[in-house]
Amino acid sequence: MKTPYAILIGLTLIAAAIFFREPLTKPAHAWDDCATVSDVETAVNNEIIWLYNNLLPLFHQHY
Repeated sequence: MKTPYAILIGLTLIAAAIFFREPLTKPAHAWDDCATVSDVETAVNNEIIWLYNNLLPLFHQHY
C-alpha cells in the first residue's frame, strides 16, 4: 500500500471515529414522577426573582 493511500485511510478512520463517537451529554432518563405545574411555576418564579435581584440593579446604577 502506498503512503498517500495509507494516510487517506487513516484520516478516514479518525473522521469516522469522531463522527460516530458517543455524545458527551447523555440523554436524560425519565423518572417515575414527572414535574407538576406547581414545580414549573416555582422554578420560573425563582428564576424571575433571581433575575430581578441580580440583573435589575445593574441597569439602575446612578453615576
